[in-house]
Amino acid sequence: MVKNFRNAAIVAAVGAAFAGTAQGTAILGAGASAVKNSVQLLILKDYCTAGTINFYDNATAIAAAGKQPSGGVFRIQCTQTTLSQFSNAVDIGYDTTGGSWKGFTAVDTSMYTTASAQNTAFNANPVSTVPTTGCTGTAAGVTIAVLGYSFFVTHHYGCTATSLNPASQNVDFGLTDVEATLFLATADNQPLVNNSWATTSTGPTQIYGGAVPTIFGGHISEKAGFPQQVFGVVLGIAASPSLYSALQADQISAGLIPGAPTCTAGSVSSPASTCAPIISKAQYASIVANTGGAMNASIYGLFQHTALAGNGAFELARRDQGSGTQASSNAFFLNDGCTNKDAEAPFSPQLPVGSAGNVTYNATTTDVLTQLGAPSLGSALASSFVIGIVSVENESSLNSAAATGKGGTGSGFLKLEGVYPSAGNAALGLYGYVSEENLHANPAASGDAAQFLADLTNTTVGSPKVTESAYNYGSSAQPANGIVQLFSNLDTTAAYGNSAQLCNGWQHL
Repeated sequence: MVKNFRNAAIVAAVGAAFAGTAQGTAILGAGASAVKNSVQLLILKDYCTAGTINFYDNATAIAAAGKQPSGGVFRIQCTQTTLSQFSNAVDIGYDTTGGSWKGFTAVDTSMYTTASAQNTAFNANPVSTVPTTGCTGTAAGVTIAVLGYSFFVTHHYGCTATSLNPASQNVDFGLTDVEATLFLATADNQPLVNNSWATTSTGPTQIYGGAVPTIFGGHISEKAGFPQQVFGVVLGIAASPSLYSALQADQISAGLIPGAPTCTAGSVSSPASTCAPIISKAQYASIVANTGGAMNASIYGLFQHTALAGNGAFELARRDQGSGTQASSNAFFLNDGCTNKDAEAPFSPQLPVGSAGNVTYNATTTDVLTQLGAPSLGSALASSFVIGIVSVENESSLNSAAATGKGGTGSGFLKLEGVYPSAGNAALGLYGYVSEENLHANPAASGDAAQFLADLTNTTVGSPKVTESAYNYGSSAQPANGIVQLFSNLDTTAAYGNSAQLCNGWQHL
């Protein structure tokens, strides 16, 4: 088994490699939407002086007070804090639309310079940034909330995502929710030509023709010491308000979870760790596997005592191919992409094409949250039952008001095999659906981009001066954010991880 490690020689080499001249341009990142909230928090909390923050994104409406801007592509500009060691004002952008696959553009520019990669006729989600001028929304000051912290920002919305110009712009850092091997091992994790997932005549077609990008062939090297597995991302199975309530009532009746006064059916405000409905790994596999099984089109099999009205129709709100969240689901529940010889034979996941018409294909975590609160299948889904996977850092969004378009009051996580998805349960080894976040770095990153990478990978207390690195982010000093450290005080002998074996779940290595 491959073991996670960090040693002094590598850390020293990385530090030496970060020397460079100030570039004076935006630091651009791309990749996982599962950690979008964490990326925003690290920037806003560690680098921005209060009262100076301009937040640009491609949201269609201004953020509600106390809520988070909803755009999948964002850019933050501000005056740097006294803790920051940047040479210029802070200007950091991040593109989450399409998910983890985009993280590889930090080290393989061919993934956004080829015609098929940036041609929207082929690719629904080209690698993009948002401008700081020309946004259609009327900017206004608003206090937003990000993972328990409040920030006053000037929110500029309606900023059209603009494809990167490879002649003048590069992706400096990338984040992927899973190891690169999972994208190599199966075509089910490689991004698809626009709308080919729903075309019955030709079927799904890979943007890159199913060929392995050069990053996987070892022809392009990352910055010295990268990629680095920086923390563990806890993922959970989320249910829409109606599905959550119905399952809760059924399982109280069946004696699987306590009844009143401990738990009240239909209320996600009951103690979630005790009162959340239970789902098994086998049940969710039956839902998501493209096998034509009974659970593909009807969720009736989840209920123990309740006679459902209708036929148990539901929506599976899955992520797009190229998403690390989706790749993690494929590996953990279906063994798809796993190379472990002990794993069972893999299954492919359901796609909208060829299914019973109950699968939606979502480009970001925010889109899945929206489906949970307001299913796009509309009247065809009379029950409003929706199920899908999101990262646990989005737990507060599951319980937000339906008007925000992010989950709807009453959405909630299910207990997988009877265990609630939380960083605490993952750190104890009680909850196994955890994926390792990988940080990728452009070999040409210099100046402030290089400093940002140095900050994220720092393991020396007090240097750099910013509060967190990606290695201590998610520690006990943070709010509950669904992030768990891979190493206990950076002690690799006490590590949990996946080491490219996500099909086995979270392991002590």
